[in-house]
Amino acid sequence: MDSEEIVDTLSFVAEEHKPTLKRLLASFPDCVEDWFWAPAPDRSLLLQGDMIDEIPLLIPSLDAEPASVAYHRVVILSNSCDVEQGKGDFGTVAPVIGLDAMESGWIEQGLGASSWADRLAAIRHNQVTNLLYLPGSTVMKPSAALLELASAVAITEFAGCEDRKLHSLSQYGHYLLLTKLVWHFARPESADAVRWLAD
Repeated sequence: MDSEEIVDTLSFVAEEHKPTLKRLLASFPDCVEDWFWAPAPDRSLLLQGDMIDEIPLLIPSLDAEPASVAYHRVVILSNSCDVEQGKGDFGTVAPVIGLDAMESGWIEQGLGASSWADRLAAIRHNQVTNLLYLPGSTVMKPSAALLELASAVAITEFAGCEDRKLHSLSQYGHYLLLTKLVWHFARPESADAVRWLAD
Protein backbone atom coordinates (compact mmCIF):
# COMPACT_ATOMS: atom_id res chain seq x y z
CA MET A 1 0.00 0.00 0.00
CA ASP A 2 1.52 3.36 -0.98
CA SER A 3 1.25 6.61 0.97
CA GLU A 4 -1.68 7.92 -1.12
CA GLU A 5 -3.73 4.80 -0.42
CA ILE A 6 -2.86 4.98 3.27
CA VAL A 7 -3.98 8.62 3.51
CA ASP A 8 -7.32 7.73 1.89
CA THR A 9 -7.98 5.22 4.71
CA LEU A 10 -7.24 7.65 7.56
CA SER A 11 -10.51 8.82 9.10
CA PHE A 12 -8.72 11.27 11.41
CA VAL A 13 -7.36 13.35 8.49
CA ALA A 14 -9.74 16.11 7.38
CA GLU A 15 -10.78 15.60 3.76
CA GLU A 16 -9.54 19.08 2.77
CA HIS A 17 -6.08 18.22 4.18
CA LYS A 18 -5.65 14.90 2.36
CA PRO A 19 -4.32 16.28 -0.97
CA THR A 20 -1.60 18.29 0.80
CA LEU A 21 -0.73 15.39 3.10
CA LYS A 22 -0.39 13.08 0.09
CA ARG A 23 1.93 15.57 -1.61
CA LEU A 24 4.08 15.96 1.52
CA LEU A 25 4.34 12.23 2.11
CA ALA A 26 5.22 11.60 -1.53
CA SER A 27 8.37 13.68 -1.06
CA PHE A 28 9.12 12.35 2.44
CA PRO A 29 11.68 12.75 4.00
CA ASP A 30 12.80 15.57 1.69
CA CYS A 31 11.88 18.97 3.12
CA VAL A 32 10.16 17.39 6.15
CA GLU A 33 11.89 20.03 8.29
CA ASP A 34 9.76 22.64 6.49
CA TRP A 35 6.41 21.25 7.58
CA PHE A 36 6.79 18.86 10.55
CA TRP A 37 7.27 21.36 13.40
CA ALA A 38 5.30 24.50 14.23
CA PRO A 39 5.68 27.28 16.77
CA ALA A 40 3.95 26.36 20.02
CA PRO A 41 0.71 28.38 20.12
CA ASP A 42 0.89 28.58 23.91
CA ARG A 43 3.97 27.26 25.68
CA SER A 44 1.96 26.41 28.79
CA LEU A 45 -0.50 24.28 26.79
CA LEU A 46 0.50 20.64 26.29
CA LEU A 47 -0.37 18.97 23.01
CA GLN A 48 0.01 15.46 21.65
CA GLY A 49 3.38 15.35 19.88
CA ASP A 50 5.02 18.08 21.96
CA MET A 51 8.74 17.63 22.60
CA ILE A 52 9.68 18.20 26.26
CA ASP A 53 13.11 18.06 27.91
CA GLU A 54 14.01 16.62 31.31
CA ILE A 55 11.13 14.24 32.04
CA PRO A 56 11.96 11.36 34.45
CA LEU A 57 11.47 7.92 32.92
CA LEU A 58 11.92 4.41 34.27
CA ILE A 59 14.21 2.73 31.73
CA PRO A 60 14.34 -1.09 31.73
CA SER A 61 17.66 -2.90 31.53
CA LEU A 62 18.51 -5.52 28.92
CA ASP A 63 20.94 -7.36 31.20
CA ALA A 64 18.72 -8.27 34.18
CA GLU A 65 19.87 -5.24 36.15
CA PRO A 66 17.21 -3.21 37.99
CA ALA A 67 15.48 -0.55 35.93
CA SER A 68 16.80 2.96 36.45
CA VAL A 69 15.24 6.41 36.46
CA ALA A 70 16.82 8.96 34.16
CA TYR A 71 15.76 12.34 32.80
CA HIS A 72 15.06 12.29 29.06
CA ARG A 73 13.76 14.33 26.18
CA VAL A 74 10.33 12.90 25.35
CA VAL A 75 7.52 13.22 22.86
CA ILE A 76 3.99 13.20 24.30
CA LEU A 77 1.95 10.31 22.88
CA SER A 78 -1.23 10.82 24.92
CA ASN A 79 -4.12 12.74 23.46
CA SER A 80 -3.88 16.46 24.21
CA CYS A 81 -6.95 16.47 26.47
CA ASP A 82 -5.50 13.62 28.54
CA VAL A 83 -2.41 15.58 29.59
CA GLU A 84 -4.15 18.71 30.82
CA GLN A 85 -3.39 19.47 34.47
CA GLY A 86 -6.28 18.28 36.63
CA LYS A 87 -7.74 15.93 33.99
CA GLY A 88 -5.90 12.70 34.82
CA ASP A 89 -2.96 11.35 36.75
CA PHE A 90 -0.73 9.97 34.00
CA GLY A 91 0.24 10.59 30.41
CA THR A 92 2.11 8.41 27.93
CA VAL A 93 5.43 9.53 26.49
CA ALA A 94 8.24 8.02 24.44
CA PRO A 95 11.92 8.81 24.99
CA VAL A 96 13.76 10.59 22.18
CA ILE A 97 17.34 9.86 21.14
CA GLY A 98 19.52 11.70 18.67
CA LEU A 99 20.45 9.83 15.51
CA ASP A 100 24.11 10.59 16.19
CA ALA A 101 23.86 8.71 19.52
CA MET A 102 22.06 5.84 17.77
CA GLU A 103 24.86 5.68 15.20
CA SER A 104 27.52 5.53 17.93
CA GLY A 105 25.71 2.65 19.63
CA TRP A 106 25.25 0.86 16.31
CA ILE A 107 28.95 1.03 15.47
CA GLU A 108 30.02 0.14 19.05
CA GLN A 109 28.02 -3.06 18.64
CA GLY A 110 30.20 -3.85 15.61
CA LEU A 111 27.35 -3.57 13.12
CA GLY A 112 29.35 -1.41 10.71
CA ALA A 113 29.07 2.01 9.12
CA SER A 114 27.68 0.72 5.83
CA SER A 115 24.82 -1.12 7.51
CA TRP A 116 24.18 2.05 9.57
CA ALA A 117 23.69 4.00 6.32
CA ASP A 118 20.93 1.55 5.34
CA ARG A 119 19.40 1.72 8.82
CA LEU A 120 19.48 5.52 8.80
CA ALA A 121 17.72 5.66 5.44
CA ALA A 122 15.00 3.36 6.81
CA ILE A 123 14.62 5.51 9.96
CA ARG A 124 14.39 8.74 7.95
CA HIS A 125 11.70 7.17 5.75
CA ASN A 126 9.80 5.98 8.89
CA GLN A 127 10.11 2.38 7.74
CA VAL A 128 11.28 1.14 11.16
CA THR A 129 8.08 0.25 12.96
CA ASN A 130 9.14 1.08 16.52
CA LEU A 131 10.83 4.42 15.69
CA LEU A 132 9.30 7.77 14.76
CA TYR A 133 11.73 9.94 12.81
CA LEU A 134 11.92 13.49 14.19
CA PRO A 135 13.63 15.97 11.84
CA GLY A 136 16.21 18.38 13.15
CA SER A 137 15.54 22.04 13.86
CA THR A 138 17.28 25.08 15.29
CA VAL A 139 17.00 23.58 18.81
CA MET A 140 17.55 19.87 18.23
CA LYS A 141 19.44 17.45 16.01
CA PRO A 142 17.63 14.82 13.91
CA SER A 143 16.28 12.24 16.34
CA ALA A 144 13.90 9.33 16.76
CA ALA A 145 11.20 8.58 19.30
CA LEU A 146 11.53 5.06 20.72
CA LEU A 147 7.90 3.92 20.58
CA GLU A 148 8.69 0.49 22.07
CA LEU A 149 9.76 2.27 25.29
CA ALA A 150 6.51 4.24 25.62
CA SER A 151 5.71 4.62 29.29
CA ALA A 152 3.53 6.41 31.79
CA VAL A 153 4.65 9.58 33.51
CA ALA A 154 2.82 11.55 36.19
CA ILE A 155 1.06 14.60 34.76
CA THR A 156 2.61 16.63 37.57
CA GLU A 157 6.01 16.18 35.85
CA PHE A 158 4.76 18.48 33.09
CA ALA A 159 3.95 21.32 35.50
CA GLY A 160 6.00 24.40 34.73
CA CYS A 161 7.56 22.81 31.65
CA GLU A 162 7.23 25.94 29.47
CA ASP A 163 11.01 26.46 29.41
CA ARG A 164 11.62 22.79 28.58
CA LYS A 165 9.12 22.61 25.71
CA LEU A 166 11.09 22.49 22.48
CA HIS A 167 8.43 21.99 19.83
CA SER A 168 4.84 21.43 18.89
CA LEU A 169 3.77 19.65 15.71
CA SER A 170 2.19 21.27 12.70
CA GLN A 171 -1.17 19.84 11.62
CA TYR A 172 0.61 17.64 9.07
CA GLY A 173 3.27 16.60 11.58
CA HIS A 174 0.42 15.58 13.89
CA TYR A 175 -1.16 13.49 11.14
CA LEU A 176 2.18 11.74 10.61
CA LEU A 177 2.47 11.01 14.36
CA LEU A 178 -1.05 9.54 14.47
CA THR A 179 -0.36 7.42 11.39
CA LYS A 180 2.85 6.09 12.94
CA LEU A 181 1.12 5.31 16.26
CA VAL A 182 -1.63 3.39 14.47
CA TRP A 183 0.94 1.49 12.42
CA HIS A 184 3.10 0.67 15.44
CA PHE A 185 0.36 -0.36 17.86
CA ALA A 186 -2.47 -1.57 15.61
CA ARG A 187 -0.97 -2.95 12.39
CA PRO A 188 -2.34 -6.33 11.31
CA GLU A 189 -0.60 -9.39 12.72
CA SER A 190 1.19 -11.91 10.57
CA ALA A 191 -1.03 -14.67 9.25
CA ASP A 192 1.30 -17.02 11.16
CA ALA A 193 0.06 -15.73 14.53
CA VAL A 194 -2.08 -18.48 16.09
CA ARG A 195 -5.11 -17.36 18.08
CA TRP A 196 -8.07 -19.20 19.55
CA LEU A 197 -11.29 -18.83 17.58
CA ALA A 198 -14.69 -19.05 19.24
CA ASP A 199 -17.13 -21.58 17.77
